Amino acid sequence: MKRKEKTKPSYFIHPSSELGDNCTIGKNSTIGKNVQIGDNVCIGAGVSIMDHCEINEDVTIGDNTIIGVASIIESNTTIGEFVVLGESVSIRGHCFIGDNTVIETMSMIGDTSSNHIIIGDNVRIGGRCRFNEHCRIGNNSVLGKNVSMGDYCILGNNVKIGSNCSLDGWVIVCMDVKIPANTKIKEDMTIEVDTSFDTSFYADDGNDGDTWWKGK
Repeated sequence: MKRKEKTKPSYFIHPSSELGDNCTIGKNSTIGKNVQIGDNVCIGAGVSIMDHCEINEDVTIGDNTIIGVASIIESNTTIGEFVVLGESVSIRGHCFIGDNTVIETMSMIGDTSSNHIIIGDNVRIGGRCRFNEHCRIGNNSVLGKNVSMGDYCILGNNVKIGSNCSLDGWVIVCMDVKIPANTKIKEDMTIEVDTSFDTSFYADDGNDGDTWWKGK
């Protein structure tokens, strides 16, 4: 009788990392040093999870996604395909991140363990952004660094928000709107394409032309 040869796993897990129960890992995925992965986690093919990350239970990570060093993904979160999370990004619980989205270093998506935040496809979020619970960000939107959003903010598709902006809670930004850098928007407002950013919004643009999203 021919002896059956052992099949080598098609992924790599560093020996210092810990994997919970009932987890699946796709082909050609890599899990770095000192990574903690909870129960019922599904990791797609070609995923890279860098050192010192924490992935809590009931998380799904799509194919070809990169999770940066020391990032935290809390429970009941779904992350799409070809997503990039920078270093020390925190995704709080009950979030959905669409495909081809980039979230840069030290951003925090959600402020509690039950946030219900939805971020669409092809979204770019700068570093050190902070979003509170129940926010929605539409497809193809771009947010600069240090953008903060209060509870229940909704951004339509193709919205562009400059760096250092602040949106208080319950703000609706309609599709195709561009908000200049360093703008503060009061609570419970609706921003449309023809909205004028004057002193009633505490606007402080400080930039011209195509550099509006960079901030000062």
